[in-house]
Amino acid sequence: MFKLFKPQEPSLAIVIPTCRPFKALKTIENAVKICYPGRKEVIVVVNGKGLKRHAKEIKRLFPQVKVIYIERRNKAAALNAGVKATRCSLVAVLDDDVLVPGETLKGAVSMFDPWVGAVAVRTVSVRRGLISIAQRVLDNALFHVFRVFLGKAGLSYLNGAFAVIRRRLAVFNEDVGAEDLELSLRIQAVGYKIVYAPELVALTEPPSKIGGFVKRCLKWGKAVLTVLVAGVKTNGLSCLLYTSDAADELDGVD
Repeated sequence: MFKLFKPQEPSLAIVIPTCRPFKALKTIENAVKICYPGRKEVIVVVNGKGLKRHAKEIKRLFPQVKVIYIERRNKAAALNAGVKATRCSLVAVLDDDVLVPGETLKGAVSMFDPWVGAVAVRTVSVRRGLISIAQRVLDNALFHVFRVFLGKAGLSYLNGAFAVIRRRLAVFNEDVGAEDLELSLRIQAVGYKIVYAPELVALTEPPSKIGGFVKRCLKWGKAVLTVLVAGVKTNGLSCLLYTSDAADELDGVD
């Protein structure tokens, strides 16, 4: 008598970089509680000088979580440290103020086929008020600009707040501020596609004060201009892409 076996879900690592550990506790708890049918691990990378004791406290609160500490306060460096610490086939990278429903995570994973390199979802603010509205307008405007700009080249944009990426493709450029945009271009340059799933939603908390919101806007603007100007100087989007030892191995998943 033959038995039918269900295909196994790919292994998944959730990587959370944070330079403000105690503000990330809600996100970490959410990631730990997500029910996923395959093998799942949660990796928190605390990045910033003087935060080592906070990393130890996170490990005490969440013993099942792999906690890494690096001194360099750089999101891309923290993401790379987290990705290097796992052998899972897929990595879900998310900001420390993002809550991901279990159905969103499973839905994103289900969209992978041999040609999909990453899946991005829609982010929705959980706060109310003027700053939340401004954040939503900014997100929609940026997404529209990227969609038009990249769409002319037949490309898609990967939202850095939350995305699921093939581990072998998740090599972040530590020298640019818009590492999500730069990675989007590089993933597609090696022949993979990025799927945007607006029906899947991740929840995010924008800054509660106007100063924090303005600071975030300026940071995004500077980072995006750095990447786009680099593309203009090199006469084409494809020239934005760099190769590395890790990038040379982007030929599939484990």
